[in-house]
Amino acid sequence: MDRQCAAYAMNNYQYKARNDAGNEVSGQIEAPDERGAVDLLWQKRLMVTSLHLGVPAPSSGRRGGSKPKAQELAVFSRQLATMLKAGIPVYQALKAVARQNSQTSLQPIIEDIARGVEQGQSLSESLARHPRVFDRIYVGMVHAGEGG
Repeated sequence: MDRQCAAYAMNNYQYKARNDAGNEVSGQIEAPDERGAVDLLWQKRLMVTSLHLGVPAPSSGRRGGSKPKAQELAVFSRQLATMLKAGIPVYQALKAVARQNSQTSLQPIIEDIARGVEQGQSLSESLARHPRVFDRIYVGMVHAGEGG
């Protein structure tokens, strides 16, 4: 990404739209503004019926947005640890924890971490992309656990 594009903060928008078959679809899209979101959805051949600013974009750990509550982070940590102790692979455990946290501000961040792991990053590397949520101590402890 060039420096000029990096200067623009991206926002996460929740949308509802209709596809070519007339079926309603919904989801999230990252764009600099509403107009950009509509344009991106139009390029995907979706007719927007509803669009509003959603939770901070998954990669927004460096750009502001609200920090999840300590209790949400504690629950996430406990859930993930329990699944990993049970022998569930990291990616599958993250996806399950994301589903369990679907009503929290942590859910899109957990999904982004899962995408990072799926793309070959370690769990600690994926966590480190969200410094407002996972501080250096947290990331360091996970990194130490990965080496053990």
